[in-house]
Amino acid sequence: MKREEIKYGKAVSGCFDRENHPMDGEETAHAIHQIRDAFTGFAEENGLESEEDVVAMVKEMRSEKN
Repeated sequence: MKREEIKYGKAVSGCFDRENHPMDGEETAHAIHQIRDAFTGFAEENGLESEEDVVAMVKEMRSEKN
């Protein structure tokens, strides 16, 4: 499964594939590992050193969206 195929439901009860079918526990664990690996290095690359930095980044992104 490719990272682009992962979708999320509103609840944090599991993962769903591109066709919105629930994924079993092994598939969900694999998807979580893919997500974690995709974000490896993101904080360093974007100068995020604390939770406050993340909050500021999210606020900035939201303000740019509007």
